[in-house]
Amino acid sequence: MHQTPPSRIRIPAFLLTATLLLGTLAACNYVRPSITQQTEIATDAAVDRSNLRIYVRPVDRLHTPIKALMYPMWIRESLPTRLELGRQMSRIFFDAWTERPVFPTLVLAEKQTYRGRESALRDAGQRGADMLVLLTVPYLYAGGTVDDSAMTIRCDIYETQTGMLLHSMEQSGRIAFQRNKDWILWVTTTRLPDSPLYAITRAIAEDMAVPLRSWLPPVDPRSLGYAFTSREIVDGLTEEDEASPGAETDMEATIQGMDLAEELAAPSAGSVYIRVEFDVDKDTIRPEYYDNLDELAQALQSPQLRGREVLLIGHTDSDASEAYNLDLSRRRAMAVRTYLVQNHGLDPNLLRTDGRGESDPLVPNTSPANKQLNRRVEVRLDPDRG
Repeated sequence: MHQTPPSRIRIPAFLLTATLLLGTLAACNYVRPSITQQTEIATDAAVDRSNLRIYVRPVDRLHTPIKALMYPMWIRESLPTRLELGRQMSRIFFDAWTERPVFPTLVLAEKQTYRGRESALRDAGQRGADMLVLLTVPYLYAGGTVDDSAMTIRCDIYETQTGMLLHSMEQSGRIAFQRNKDWILWVTTTRLPDSPLYAITRAIAEDMAVPLRSWLPPVDPRSLGYAFTSREIVDGLTEEDEASPGAETDMEATIQGMDLAEELAAPSAGSVYIRVEFDVDKDTIRPEYYDNLDELAQALQSPQLRGREVLLIGHTDSDASEAYNLDLSRRRAMAVRTYLVQNHGLDPNLLRTDGRGESDPLVPNTSPANKQLNRRVEVRLDPDRG
């Protein structure tokens, strides 16, 4: 018996074209339509990365603040500009690891030249670092905007005191150069970044930060001199009375040991920092920080501090000009004084105010999180009136 073959389903050519176009548009970043010429559909080139290979990793999480020194990246390829290129690439790592902090304290030895692991370990130990971060590039090919670019980065972290390798990982990345594709009605192009090596380095730095954050302790503002409870404020302000003459605070020792004395400010003995945020470019205290000031008021009314004269010092981040920030810091310190007087009945004659603007940062102003730490009010027993 003769059977009629099933009829074929015919899909109009315009529907196939439309489906292909929609799929292309879904992945595009830019479309330049044209009536007289082909429509251009552009996409940004992606960074193709290998799996992050971890060779050595600790079993337990650290719980104590760590000071780390990062050396400039060492490029093994014999390039005429490898020293300068290595410094630039290590800066990319440093920025990525400070914008979303990885180490509680991280210093980039930007002016140093890598001369071997033992030399770098000695340098890190002399600077007071707990760990040394060494970045090396075993493979690099820079194709610019006319060819593929690819590189491999290895990160080794050593304990400076023993020289033990604590963490070791490696990852490769590539940005492929693709020629334009002509689809008759439109043309697709792939746009390479201005600096493919920057894009690859940044992507690898962010990937490597993930396992490190799960191992290292989170940044604790208390380690920088912040106090959040009345008990902590009392203890911080009376530390000077209890400390022996010439004694260093832990934070002062940390900063001096990491050669940051000129860049960062440590709280002196007998002072604490209070977390207070204000409306942008104003001296209006945000309500969510009233509790911190209430704790301050309670501390100042305690038996240990009642009747003591106190200096309130405002600090800002580095946004805006120095003159503007100096005035803003003074107004914000005065706003804190006004809050304490009006809401808790503190004697205004015992509260003096001052401002330092952006001159005394706690941490480098390299990220929103760091800038938030630098926007603060310092409280200390008034040395001029107490």
